[in-house]
Amino acid sequence: MRRFYEGNDNKGYQEVVDKEAGLELIGFDLIRLEPGENAVYESGEYEIGLVILQGTCSVKVDDVTFDKLGSRRSVFDGKPTTVYVPRDSKYEVTATGSMMLEIGVCKVKARKKYEAFVIDAGDVTTEHRGLTGREMLMILSLQNMRERLTELCLARLTACRDSGQVIHHISMIQIIFHLR
Repeated sequence: MRRFYEGNDNKGYQEVVDKEAGLELIGFDLIRLEPGENAVYESGEYEIGLVILQGTCSVKVDDVTFDKLGSRRSVFDGKPTTVYVPRDSKYEVTATGSMMLEIGVCKVKARKKYEAFVIDAGDVTTEHRGLTGREMLMILSLQNMRERLTELCLARLTACRDSGQVIHHISMIQIIFHLR
């Protein structure tokens, strides 16, 4: 598996960590849409965390629509809003703001289908890790998920802030557990 992936300015849906990485259970992709654009996708056998990296949007998952999502101008601008998309779901993303929409697509294979929901930026918790005490933004955590799911298969999505740099990544192997 490569450790570094070159960025590009491609629009639409992009596989970032593809099948050549040798990861069978998890993946990370990117959606980039211009203002006013929309696109429809399918989750297939994956449950997905759509982490809004920058821009604003609406997301429709099957028959449920979530409007006015996101507020960040960049990944350095506060905590992200995230939409949970269950497996076997059709979802549509529409860029609603005046700037490019970027969404990290964090996915993990799942056996059960749950209801779609939003994790607001205010529900994202902060932990300090390591010797340097770097700040980790815990998008999915026991604190904000306990009442939503009885079994959580979508792994922990994190964003870490270290020395003024924000690095979005998935730390998916960390957490596959039963809450009850």
